[in-house]
Amino acid sequence: MNQTRGILFIILAVLSFLLFQAYTQDQAPKPQVDSTNTIGQYNAVGAETDAKNSVSIANNELRLTINSVTGDFIGADLLKYDRTVEDKTPLTLLSDRPDDYLRIVNGLYGVDGTDSAEKRANYTISNQTADSITLTYTNNNVTYKKIIKLDGYQVLVTYQVQNNSERKISLAPYSVFVYRPAPAPSLFSRSNIYGTSQSYAGLVISTAEDNYDKISTGDLEDGDFKDVTTNKGWVAISQHFFVTAYIPIETGSNQNFTIQSNYKDNTFNISTRNQITGTDGGSDIVNPGQTKDFAVKYWIGPKLQDQLEKVAPDLDLVVDYGWAWFLSLPLFKLMQFLHSLIGDWGLTIIALTLVVRIVILPLSRIQFKNQALMRVIQPELAAANERAGDDRMRKMMETQKVFKKYGASQFAGCIPALVQMPIFLALFYLVNEAVDLRHEPFLWIKDLSQADPYFILPILNGLIMIFMFSLTPMPENMDPTQRKIMKMMPYLFIIFFLFLPAGLIVYYIVSNIITILLIMYFNRKIKYQFENNLLPTYKVEDRPNKLLDTKRRR
Repeated sequence: MNQTRGILFIILAVLSFLLFQAYTQDQAPKPQVDSTNTIGQYNAVGAETDAKNSVSIANNELRLTINSVTGDFIGADLLKYDRTVEDKTPLTLLSDRPDDYLRIVNGLYGVDGTDSAEKRANYTISNQTADSITLTYTNNNVTYKKIIKLDGYQVLVTYQVQNNSERKISLAPYSVFVYRPAPAPSLFSRSNIYGTSQSYAGLVISTAEDNYDKISTGDLEDGDFKDVTTNKGWVAISQHFFVTAYIPIETGSNQNFTIQSNYKDNTFNISTRNQITGTDGGSDIVNPGQTKDFAVKYWIGPKLQDQLEKVAPDLDLVVDYGWAWFLSLPLFKLMQFLHSLIGDWGLTIIALTLVVRIVILPLSRIQFKNQALMRVIQPELAAANERAGDDRMRKMMETQKVFKKYGASQFAGCIPALVQMPIFLALFYLVNEAVDLRHEPFLWIKDLSQADPYFILPILNGLIMIFMFSLTPMPENMDPTQRKIMKMMPYLFIIFFLFLPAGLIVYYIVSNIITILLIMYFNRKIKYQFENNLLPTYKVEDRPNKLLDTKRRR
């Protein structure tokens, strides 16, 4: 009975976790969208973003579209990532279209910067290659060059300021993310451009005080804002499998990160009801006759952990494994290694399941051996309870005698199951966060990171669980309410697993099949030992004969 309660506790914990995930998504702030407003329109002369002012540079991974007049990033397409399984056009992360939600306004601000409340830069193209472009702008005997170069998914921006005037000038780089939250997929969504609804999407800031801080702009009232000043860090827009990050390169001054909604900025002429984040630093001095470079960089691309950790400290934390990161991270490394040997992500998940189950086999052995023991000693337990009658203390003592006689334990089955629970949750986060699984097919599944569109996997998993539960009959004296709940569990799992990533259900199906094989093996072994008097039936006072009994069992 205690074994059954342990299993019931684990199942209820899993279901509670899944319910919590669904609840938090349903309660998430809904985006405030003003359909009449074009994101971030400028009033300054020469700031229009029509097609004639658009220029693109590209490499094998990224195509970046730039406003050649202002130097803003008005488009970014990921050339190795399709929009959806059916739509093979490149996924767009940045766009200045009114129905999209993210672009980057950037430049130099300050007394002598290129951008102010009265004007913005009026750049011209002075040099261009396939993956780089140089924009040049001259004003008041100061020449500004904005050099944009692609390196994989990194965008390296160098502002080269040549002061040909006779006075000191003061300026610094800035960047503004004009941002509107993407529509969150519902619980019933089986396909989404950026990923499932189970992952955080929104603003993330890393500072000297907090290396990973998620900030919900939905909590801000119209016109409210939050300022964060730090001497190091980055700011990013997380979009589940993808991230757009701004990484200032320190010039000796602090950076200021601002998050605001219903934004009206008199500094850069940006007016929008959509949420934005601004980043800037303290002004720096360029002396007469001096040329000075200001360098910043961006990451516009997928959440590739190995690369992100090299781009900036703690940037790899945008792959949000939650509290289970200490398990999810090594499991991800193991999954990468297995995939390098196998080459198929579906088979990799199966191989990962086998490795995990082999590692925890010593615990599983304790669990299923004890479960089999509890099965064969049920008649003696029932007899002991009958002898004790209504005397609860005597009933407990008689039960303990039976347990001691056969070496069974009330807790041996629960503890290994509790150990496996964090592993399951770590794999949940892993499958949900690994961009490697996005659009990866397996059998009839077109995307392992999304739910099975035909619901075959969750139904198959439910049928397997029904059979698995039948191998562990419930005690006759089990509480009727517990009995009903246990009978309902496989069917509840079918419902909740309908909307989980297919890759996770593949893991769970394989794991449950292994569990069934272990249960069948130990049930047969323990039953044979019990029927042939090979179990340790000695009493406490017979301990000197323990060695003899052990030899006999062998």
